[in-house]
Amino acid sequence: MIVDQTKVQCVVDRKLISLFKQADSICFHWTGSTDGSVSKGRMTLGKKRRGDGPWDNDGSEATIEIELYGSCRYFGGYSGGRYKPGNVRCVSSITSAKFDEVWRSVIQILKCGDELQMCWVGANNNQYCDRAGLFHDSLQLRIKRGADYLFFVVGSGVCEDNSARMIKAS
Repeated sequence: MIVDQTKVQCVVDRKLISLFKQADSICFHWTGSTDGSVSKGRMTLGKKRRGDGPWDNDGSEATIEIELYGSCRYFGGYSGGRYKPGNVRCVSSITSAKFDEVWRSVIQILKCGDELQMCWVGANNNQYCDRAGLFHDSLQLRIKRGADYLFFVVGSGVCEDNSARMIKAS
């Protein structure tokens, strides 16, 4: 796995855990290069406006953006699974965060001081996807706690190489 160790991870505190619990939707964005030389990511938390507090906004949905670094492994698809260098754009979302079992598990396991990072995996195909002309992309949320690492697959998709893909190589 390629992990950009030069960036400081998002460190979890009580306020962040509270925001995660209150969020109605979550969108993950990352742009960068698979060699780790360029990396920019964010997590956007969305909530229907219902009063005062950190979610207060004059629109129908309030959002909070959190900088979140990441990394990407992009395989060559039909090239036998070899690693493919280049620039990528990644997007995934959890539209009903309060009801998503994986996201609820992430929230339950988080502790103050944990570090978060996105780990994107593109074109991680098997022979069935290759034969059908499909691509399997996924997003793992990495939680670093001391010397230990926990990974949760928070997004996964199989589709043709079109605008619906989670990870687009450029």
